[in-house]
Amino acid sequence: MNRSVRLTPVLVAALLAGLLVALLAVGWFSQRQAEQVRANLSDQSTMAAQLTALQQAARESGQDALGQAAQDALESLAPAAQDVTVTEYEPVEQQLQSTVSALLDLGFATQDAGDRVRALTAVIDVWQAARQDGLTTAAYPEALTDEVAHISSYICGDEGLTASAADSLGSEQAVQPTSLLPLQQSIYQLNYVSEVYAARAEQGYADVAAQATQLATATTGMGRLAAPVLTCYGAFEAPAASYPIAEAANAPQQLTDFTAAIETNARAALADQTLATSADDIEALALILALDSQKLAA
Repeated sequence: MNRSVRLTPVLVAALLAGLLVALLAVGWFSQRQAEQVRANLSDQSTMAAQLTALQQAARESGQDALGQAAQDALESLAPAAQDVTVTEYEPVEQQLQSTVSALLDLGFATQDAGDRVRALTAVIDVWQAARQDGLTTAAYPEALTDEVAHISSYICGDEGLTASAADSLGSEQAVQPTSLLPLQQSIYQLNYVSEVYAARAEQGYADVAAQATQLATATTGMGRLAAPVLTCYGAFEAPAASYPIAEAANAPQQLTDFTAAIETNARAALADQTLATSADDIEALALILALDSQKLAA
């Protein structure tokens, strides 16, 4: 009995020591897990800081569309990444350029396809909102100037279009992105119908002839811009022989729908998970085409 009494404090101490070790292990694991989460969300945290600064600058200056676009982009981020505090920001015009520049740098540099589409989609959305608010009339942000020049005079190099995926045997296989084909066809179809309506001004299409002429010129330029890049990446597709023509009364709506389709398909290309994150030229092209289509729709 006495021996049992003497052993009891020893057992209690051992149990307490074991419990302490377990608690320390849990705490260490939780800390490591939190650190890993923060590391995984570092790009999104950067986006959140930039978008929050833009949102505050926009609201302070009464730019409602821009503030809402920044808020919508923030809500696309993980909740843990949104928890940022920004106390300093520039006047809204300068903050717009700073935020867009940071988002472009991150979107082109990240190796995470999800963060790529979040960053570059945010650029599309906030730039469109800035135009709506009258902050800019420019087709492209200043930070995209070099990319526009590069794509406009594109020369084939060491292109890498597709991401890799493991097959059932574990071997790496190239995955051909499918999103680039609809993007090309949406440009071709708008170009085709626009040229037809412009040519039929005296055959019932007079109401849309002027708009059609502008769209035909613009989409010809878009096609010429895209062709060298897509050819070098092995993703070029020639236009079909013809595309559906609407009756004169329905032509305005068709032009609107076909213009919107270019932006929709450009966004889809940016979001394509099978597109390699190293395919910066394709990303830049899709972004430029999305911005171009917004300008056409304005």
